Amino acid sequence: MASCALPSCEVMLDDCFVPDDAVLGGPGSGFRVAMNVFERARPIIGARAVGLARGAMEAAVDYVKHREAFRPFALSIPEDACADYFNCSPNGRFMATMATANEKGHKLLQVLPEGFLLKDNLVRLHVVTVEANPLFYRLLNRSGEKGPAPMFVNTSFNLFGEPLVVTPRDAVRSYFCSGADALLIGNFLLTKT
Repeated sequence: MASCALPSCEVMLDDCFVPDDAVLGGPGSGFRVAMNVFERARPIIGARAVGLARGAMEAAVDYVKHREAFRPFALSIPEDACADYFNCSPNGRFMATMATANEKGHKLLQVLPEGFLLKDNLVRLHVVTVEANPLFYRLLNRSGEKGPAPMFVNTSFNLFGEPLVVTPRDAVRSYFCSGADALLIGNFLLTKT
């Protein structure tokens, strides 16, 4: 099924000649040059891999026709507050599983738009540990002091049709082109007001 998602082919180069002035790097540096190109293109390669996987998933769903694909929003929550709202496995740290909202979590999330609380009280959850991301962990806890719960919506950072944000420059550009209210990069908070 994956071959339906992206056509592939094989290219053979026999008896090719590259003029000296067209060689990238010096003799014997081809591997290093190729790795530098791959390093710079890593976000694009990753995005293409995701696109290939998505295409394979869509082809599989079309083939099976027994299940509808879904892409729910994820909620980030500090590890020590998770049990107050959700039943979640340790894989919640990697957004690799779904959690179940308990009574308190259901009450909190039922007022949100569709896409947060799914059928059977399922929620896509990102459990944040202090060891993995101390700054984000503290930010979540601080937001819970003034808000109804220490949670943020977690989604990919990119604009429609653009690759994922990788550098701070990408982040600032996307922020100013988006409807976001604020941008936090490390210890710096940027607002539009």
